[in-house]
Amino acid sequence: MESMDLDAAVAAWCSYARPLRAQTLAADRCLGRVLAGDVGAAGALPAVDRSAVDGFAVRVDEIMPGRALPAQRPPLFAGETAAALAAGHVRFVATGALVPAGADAVIPIELVERRQPDDQPFHEATQVAFARTVAVDANLRRAASDLGAGDVALRAGDVVDADRLALLIAASPVDPVAVRRRPRVRVLPTGDELVAAGRAPDRHQITDAVGPAVAARALVAGAVPDLWPAVPDKLAAVADALDRASRGADLVVTIGGVSVGPRDLVPQALVACGGDVVFHRLRLRPGTPVLGGRLGGAFVLGLPGSPAAALTAWDLVARPLLACLLGTTAPTPIAAQLAHDHAKRPVRDDRYLRGAVWLDDGIVRAAIYPDQNAGRLVPLARTGALVLHPAREAVVAAGTRVRVWPLSPIADAPPPWLGDARRLAAAAGAPGAGPRLSPPGSAT
Repeated sequence: MESMDLDAAVAAWCSYARPLRAQTLAADRCLGRVLAGDVGAAGALPAVDRSAVDGFAVRVDEIMPGRALPAQRPPLFAGETAAALAAGHVRFVATGALVPAGADAVIPIELVERRQPDDQPFHEATQVAFARTVAVDANLRRAASDLGAGDVALRAGDVVDADRLALLIAASPVDPVAVRRRPRVRVLPTGDELVAAGRAPDRHQITDAVGPAVAARALVAGAVPDLWPAVPDKLAAVADALDRASRGADLVVTIGGVSVGPRDLVPQALVACGGDVVFHRLRLRPGTPVLGGRLGGAFVLGLPGSPAAALTAWDLVARPLLACLLGTTAPTPIAAQLAHDHAKRPVRDDRYLRGAVWLDDGIVRAAIYPDQNAGRLVPLARTGALVLHPAREAVVAAGTRVRVWPLSPIADAPPPWLGDARRLAAAAGAPGAGPRLSPPGSAT
């Protein structure tokens, strides 16, 4: 079966996807959820004028350096109501306290020149003089300075992270919030050799590490994962598991069994239980045999069994689909400068290689891990990005702008294995290693 272009295949598969229905939750339960609609502020934020500092509410035109004014009682603290500021007076206000009507600024206690009695706390002062005056509105948090009533606080498609959660709760303290239902993802490892974690494998067996890793990726992407026991390499068993898993699921992910061997049964099983194949085999490495299809109301993603291939295909194929189901934006690559030469035998497929990305004095740099064996787990644990080595290029030179898909936050220092990557590049660049097809600074 001819391999398909990655972008075209993902676009064709995602064309069947529609955002999942909305459900409503209290704002304080929306952490990690995707908003199904814009959220407007129920009222002004802040609702009233508040002090931004511990200080004295004043009328600016009444303040002159060194002039003492009487302090109106009582002092004001957060949570207390306030009478208007009397003419010719100042009044102590704590941070977050209501600013009394008539005041047009707050002078912080650091600018108090003297107070009487001087042996008492600031809030007990009866007269206060200031070293200098301040501008109107100084140290005030004016009503509606954050949002006015009805202003859009957050947009449909926003993911409610910890920072947005605070704004969401403030904007909608009482009314429920519409969020997308979390996609239900069922993960089906396949293979007679697999045993679940917690049980010691025999010599001919392998502990299933990829299934839990895929389930974890689904959770991080905003889905509800359900990891099933390994399915044996029998056509009827795979077809039955696919059929059962598709009921009530949004996405069924199989692991293993999608290549061309006699026990690669997922494509046959999908067709046998009434499903459709949208694509099978993509022009990417690792992960070429990946399959995308549909079965009933569920999408089906068939991943290769090797760890790097499975997780690379998940990141490039499943994440865009989940973004469509959640009504949010699919992850997109960033540009980075490659920190070392990288040589590979030219092939017709793009290579998405495990690597790292970091900031170096304002420049985004990337490196490719020296060991790209798709069956090994250590490279996965020591990297946090996918770096594109374009098809048909023998060498991507240091300084070349490459496309990078960050899988974790961008680091602030190079990875500890960068020296190994540079040594490998130097060895590969020995005479006879092949021409350099990408000069420094060229676009990929």
